[in-house]
Amino acid sequence: MTSAAAVYRAEIDVPVGRRWTWDRLLWPVRLVAAGLGVVDETTLGDVVVRRIADGVEVLRIPVEGAEESGNQLTAVRTELAETSPDEFEAAWEIG
Repeated sequence: MTSAAAVYRAEIDVPVGRRWTWDRLLWPVRLVAAGLGVVDETTLGDVVVRRIADGVEVLRIPVEGAEESGNQLTAVRTELAETSPDEFEAAWEIG
């Protein structure tokens, strides 16, 4: 069985107003800090799923807070790894 991870990739999409190089470099640090309970921010960005072949966005999941961003990204990546592309598309109603 081919996993959905072979067809799609999930990542954090930083909001347009915050796409500075420094901010992009620091988001992994803030994500870890939020996981440790050290810091929580309004958001790091939405979780976005894109088709690997052409980079087209097929799913956007709005999240609030750094910890939720990390948790949702992990959950989506796990689902991509454990399901087939057809199962993933059906579960998220990707047409």
